[in-house]
Amino acid sequence: MKDQTRIWGDSYERDLQNPQDIIAVEIEVADALAKRALNQLPHDAEPASAINRDAFEAYLEGRFFWNKRTTESLTKAVSYFQKAIQYDSAYAPAYAGLADCYSLLGSAPFTALAPKEAFLKSEEAARKALELDGSLAEAHVSLAYSELVYHRDFIAAKKEFQEAIRLRPAYPTAHQYYGYYLTSIGRLDEAIKEREVARELDPLSPLMNSALGEAFYQAREFDRTIEQNQKSLELDPSYAISLVNLGRAFEQQGKYELALDTFGKILAAAPDDPAVLALVGHADAASGRRTDAHKILSKLEQVQTRRYVPALYFAMIYTGLNDKDKSFAWLDKAYEEHCEYLVYLPTEPMADPLRGDPRFSRLLSRLGLKPVATLAALRMH
Repeated sequence: MKDQTRIWGDSYERDLQNPQDIIAVEIEVADALAKRALNQLPHDAEPASAINRDAFEAYLEGRFFWNKRTTESLTKAVSYFQKAIQYDSAYAPAYAGLADCYSLLGSAPFTALAPKEAFLKSEEAARKALELDGSLAEAHVSLAYSELVYHRDFIAAKKEFQEAIRLRPAYPTAHQYYGYYLTSIGRLDEAIKEREVARELDPLSPLMNSALGEAFYQAREFDRTIEQNQKSLELDPSYAISLVNLGRAFEQQGKYELALDTFGKILAAAPDDPAVLALVGHADAASGRRTDAHKILSKLEQVQTRRYVPALYFAMIYTGLNDKDKSFAWLDKAYEEHCEYLVYLPTEPMADPLRGDPRFSRLLSRLGLKPVATLAALRMH
C-alpha cells in the first residue's frame, strides 16, 4: 500500500472527469506497481510468464465496465475481455472476466440473455480460465455462482466459493458472492458479515456498498438498506443497482411514491428495461394502482417480442396483484428457465404473500431449499 500511495503521488494528479482517463491512470498505476514488484525480486528470478500489455489494458477496461453493473456496461465489458483474448489467447483473467459478464447477463436485473445461454457461455469461459491457471480465484467464483443459481448445487457452490476465498482472501467479489450462497440457505447474519468484509476490502466501491445494502434488504433491515445504498449513491449518484435496492426498500416500508420516483430515475435512461418495469409494476400493484400494473404487464409483453424477458418479472407483478394462480404459473416457467433469482425466494420480501400457499413450499423443495419457519423469524433472522 505504501508503494501504491507513492505511485499515485508521483505523477498522477490530473483531471479525471472522463472514464477513459480513469482507466488510463489505473493502467499506468498497475503497470508501475508490477514493475516495482518485479524489480524487488532477486535478480536471477524471472517471471513465470510475460503479460501482454495490450491484453492487460483491455482486461482492465473490461473490469472497469463490469463494475458499472448495467446491461450496457456488461455488454461493453464482454467486448474488452474478448479483445484481451485476441491479444493473448492464454491470458486466463480475461476468460474469467468473460465468465463473470455472461453470468450476470443471465441474471436479474440485467437479463439480456436467457440463463441457459448465459450460463453455458459463462461456464465454458470459467473452465478455460482454470485450464490456463487453476489458482485463479476469479474463475472459481464464476463457477461457484453458476453452481448456486443455475445448477442449484449448493454443496458444489460452497466448495468453489471457499476455494476462491482460500486462494485469494482479499478478493472482495469472492466474499460478496459467498454472501449470495449464505442468503439462499437462510444464514442472513453470516451473509451480512461476508458483505461487510467485501465492503471493508473495497470501501470506495459503489458496488460493494450497494451489495451490503442488498444483504440488509434480504434480512428485512430496510432502514439500513436505505442508509447503505445512499452511501453508494454518494460515490456514484447514477449507480443503477443502488437505485434498485433503494426503491425496493422504500416499497417494503410502504413509501410507494418514493419507490416509484426512485425506479423512475432508472427508467428515464432506460425506459424499456424489463427488470425496472417489473419493479414498477409490483409497486403499482402493491399500492392499489391495479390498472397501472396491468399496463406494465402489457408493456412487458411488447418488450418480450424484441428481447428476452424472464418469467420471474411477470410473476412479480401478479404477486403484487394477489393473483396467486398466475404468479405460480409464471414461477413454474421461471423454474424451467433456470431463473437465477429463485434461489433467494426463501427470504425475498416480495414473496411474502405466497408463503402460506402449499405451492410455495413445493417450489422451494424442487429448488433444493427449505422455507424459513415463520415470517417473524425472517424479520429477526
